[in-house]
Amino acid sequence: MTRLTKSRAAAGLGALLAAACGSAPPPGSVPFSPEWSSDDGRSIAALWRRLARVPPAAEPDLVVGTTSSGVVGRPLGGGAKWKLDARLEARPALAGGRVIVAAGGRLSAIDARTGRRLWARPSPGGAMVAAAGDAQHVVVVLRAARPGRSVALALDAHGEPVHRWEIGGPAGQPAVHGGVAFIPWAGQYVSALDLATGAEVARLLLREQVSHALLSGGALWFGERSLVRFDDRIGAATRGGATTARLTDRALPGAPAWLGDGTRALPVAPLATDRVRLSARPSGAGFEPAVAVATYHRLVLGIAPTDGALRFVTVTPAPLLDVAAAEGGFALCASDGAVRWVGQRGALSEGPTLAEPLLTCEIHASAAAAPAAAPAATLPEQLAEAIRARETDLVVGQRFLLGELAKLPGPAVTRAVLDVAADPRVSPDLAGVADSVLAARRDGADVMLEALSRSYDFLSDERRPPPVGPLAEALAAIGDPRAAAPLARHLNDPATPLEALERCARALETLATPAETEALLQFFSLYRAAAEQPEIVRAVVSVARTLRRVGGAEGRRAVKAALRDPLTQPEVAAALGADDEGAAPTPG
Repeated sequence: MTRLTKSRAAAGLGALLAAACGSAPPPGSVPFSPEWSSDDGRSIAALWRRLARVPPAAEPDLVVGTTSSGVVGRPLGGGAKWKLDARLEARPALAGGRVIVAAGGRLSAIDARTGRRLWARPSPGGAMVAAAGDAQHVVVVLRAARPGRSVALALDAHGEPVHRWEIGGPAGQPAVHGGVAFIPWAGQYVSALDLATGAEVARLLLREQVSHALLSGGALWFGERSLVRFDDRIGAATRGGATTARLTDRALPGAPAWLGDGTRALPVAPLATDRVRLSARPSGAGFEPAVAVATYHRLVLGIAPTDGALRFVTVTPAPLLDVAAAEGGFALCASDGAVRWVGQRGALSEGPTLAEPLLTCEIHASAAAAPAAAPAATLPEQLAEAIRARETDLVVGQRFLLGELAKLPGPAVTRAVLDVAADPRVSPDLAGVADSVLAARRDGADVMLEALSRSYDFLSDERRPPPVGPLAEALAAIGDPRAAAPLARHLNDPATPLEALERCARALETLATPAETEALLQFFSLYRAAAEQPEIVRAVVSVARTLRRVGGAEGRRAVKAALRDPLTQPEVAAALGADDEGAAPTPG
């Protein structure tokens, strides 16, 4: 008999022995049997007691990337870069210190630290979904030929197959711990298979989606949208009583998933979703570090795991392909082949590099420590800098960041919004959003007045004209009379846009004093007969109302004369006449 056949025969005996010890599923069950009935968590709890003192083995800290010619890798803790030329059929997978590569109709195991080929064997067919391993075994999950079904293959340290399991549903990311393979499948089960016998010694039923089994933070976890811990409470998982780590649900740029669908066989070619990631490391029912990181192209966002509050944002030189939690921060792998570190407070620093462009990347950094430097800028400054980054792929993320900036109090935030609105590098679309955010500000009046005091230099390309419209709206809502003089000056400035003229004139209805009469009369005399656009019509009528309020006898005479003058624009005259009769309709 072949070794595989012998192990199958041993599996039956092993299952009987395990059942006699009280650690197996109900009698008569077979691996991945769809006829299995829930044992209310007894078998998985018994397995935890058996493995409680076995420390989980962690993957080495490593970055592995794919290129147009194959695979490259490098240890994060020091070591040379290695490279394997291959025509890949699937993305590489890390499995117990090995990189499993599917190429040329073969599965190969590469030493993750040195790049040395350990073994190679013909592939059993089907796209590789995922792999995991320890020093003695590798477990590979493959997509079966029949739709919706999977195959799991266990191989020994020399690449010899020892078990093959047919799975009647999509299987996901496995884990190997204590000589047991944990394989999630059909969206709700995790089957625990003894690698010595091939028997299913326990099964976990979860009431939430599960497609990942993973080792993280010195513990074994199961899940997808949330994670349950393999500990003394695992038997209560079916009833919702397990130790659970759950990120708060909030909208983020690109809608990244924490773990995503672990049953997908990802193509070798890069996907748009590769540049949208969400990473956190569970620890007990919380997270360590106490921050999650979301990436969107070149943006790195630090998010509080419990309430979703934004903690930091930074921008990397190249688009990001993967992110992994480390001690005190996160490791980032970028398309330029560089590894960078971001601390839990947002400081960015350089790490090792693969020194060539990458198509996809996977990084593990469980034992590595991110530098603990403090960020050089405040959160408002970080937000403003990220929003000003010039790249069309970032616009969706920058819209999100503008919304985050708008939530923060203080004059520094108002200044940051103004910097965005005045920066010519910012797209007109984003500048429009910044204008809306600025109009809604109710603090930072001194900063707004400073911005209004600046005149636009037509020969300079360093700044846009001051955002007079939103500033006028905000200062009118604040009720700051100091804004009247600069607003009156901008009313007659050729650089002031049409829509800003209307908002400026409307603000002066509230803020103007007799000191602004001359500027109001100048605008009224220039435009009351030449108003063609609806915005100008409405601005002229607003100025007329202000002249009646603060312009004294001279202002009232100018408005009455305009009413009698046949050259006054008809819509303006109609609105002024209606005001004379005690009404105040909105013209246009």
